[in-house]
Amino acid sequence: MRRLLLAAVLLLGACGSQLPPPPKTFRQDLVEAGVTYSTVAGLATAYAEQQRCGTPNAKPAPFCADAATVVTLGRANKAALATMQIAQALDGVNNPDAQAAALAAVQAALSDFSAMTSAAKGK
Repeated sequence: MRRLLLAAVLLLGACGSQLPPPPKTFRQDLVEAGVTYSTVAGLATAYAEQQRCGTPNAKPAPFCADAATVVTLGRANKAALATMQIAQALDGVNNPDAQAAALAAVQAALSDFSAMTSAAKGK
């Protein structure tokens, strides 16, 4: 729970700071996506590490983890990680169309993963 609160505080603190200029290269986009993935995966892990709701001595929601939600987060994590790995395989390849498509898939997967993680915190 402490990790979840610390990550939320760090994310809120980052919202008030001035953002850097947008990435200009595919590699910079991959690095930014990697940072986003690490943040979201950390929040999802913190949620999943909580005691499962409905088990003996479990705290009430939102201080427990719903088992079905943990499974859904695991699937979203695998999808985001797979798209990241595909995009990383295209780094250094001279095919801007394939890189753009891979980056769009990464961003969509990360957006879904982030939305699911945010929704899980409120359960």
